[in-house]
Amino acid sequence: MPDIPYSEGPKSDELKVKWDQCAKAIVTNSWRAIFAKADGEFNMHIRNMTNQCNAYGYAECLEWCLQEAATKWQLQQEQAAMIVD
Repeated sequence: MPDIPYSEGPKSDELKVKWDQCAKAIVTNSWRAIFAKADGEFNMHIRNMTNQCNAYGYAECLEWCLQEAATKWQLQQEQAAMIVD
């Protein structure tokens, strides 16, 4: 992938809080799931992670990521078009 002039867009203060809460829930519950003694315990930790992230605003974090990916994709396409021309 060629280097492109891209830098991540800013996150609002509200999104930063949601992002940090989701990240903490993912890390904590992932480790708990890894060390689960049984399938039921594993599933419980994954379910907890999913529920916590949804409650914290995971959908908004995902939307921000998708917008950033679309921006980066567009820049890559523009750069590729300049290389081909």
